[in-house]
Amino acid sequence: MSSDTDPYDHLNIALNSDGTLTRFIDFPKKKANPIACNGDLVVSKDHTLNSEKKTRVRIYMPTIKSPPNGSTRFPIIISYPFSNWLPAQYHDGLDAILWVREQTLNPNGEQWIKDYGDISRCYLYGHGSGGNIAFFAALEAMGMELAPLKIVGNIMNQPLFGGIVRTNSELQNSADPLLPLCAQDLVWEFCLPKGENRDHWYCNPILEGPHTSAISNLGRCLVIGFCGDFMFDRQQEFIKLLMMHGVQIEELFHDFGFHCIDLVDMEWANAIMESIEGFIAGAKNKP
Repeated sequence: MSSDTDPYDHLNIALNSDGTLTRFIDFPKKKANPIACNGDLVVSKDHTLNSEKKTRVRIYMPTIKSPPNGSTRFPIIISYPFSNWLPAQYHDGLDAILWVREQTLNPNGEQWIKDYGDISRCYLYGHGSGGNIAFFAALEAMGMELAPLKIVGNIMNQPLFGGIVRTNSELQNSADPLLPLCAQDLVWEFCLPKGENRDHWYCNPILEGPHTSAISNLGRCLVIGFCGDFMFDRQQEFIKLLMMHGVQIEELFHDFGFHCIDLVDMEWANAIMESIEGFIAGAKNKP
């Protein structure tokens, strides 16, 4: 990809005169399927998360009602998708945690969670920018009274961070076909609060900020990455930050591969899912 790549064209968006964006990409949408049919392994349903914000949550449940390893209930994984404006997405992330908690306290709460979910074994998961959201949502949640909900692990798959000073992996992969450096910069420009640059702690958590004192409160963390990812150096710095604050960290980095390889290669997607299953099972087997 050439250095004169237009980031707007690459991201398939247009900036309107009033400051809003028009997205020309129509992401595929799949309707929820609350009733299993045709051998479905997973069923799903949608709920309103926050009516004022018009946010929604989709819950998934395996059709096999008996959890593995002798468990009586399934661990709950709160998964964060790719995001936009910050810190609104962090607030939405916290809303999702509180919504799950409310379902167990409310006599009329979501029956799948009440009957099959283990509220004492909740994990936060995010992919790419979702990994960034999982990190900051976890920091916020750790300072709150969440009982009976308990967050026992945080899973960050190729988390997305940034900064003003370029890293070697960013420079070496500046023409990444998925998200070239110019497009990364534009995304951060739109995501960050007005007037802030890429050294804001939302983007660059390595720098000291209001979040720093809360890092030591994080539970177990799994960070997944690939050496060919333009985020590799920043993810390594992130791991060092967690370790410096005494966080129990497990890292899984592959010698090759690129950012979001698991979205286009099912073998890698399955391998990562197995790693996540091992991380969750490992927590259950600890004394």
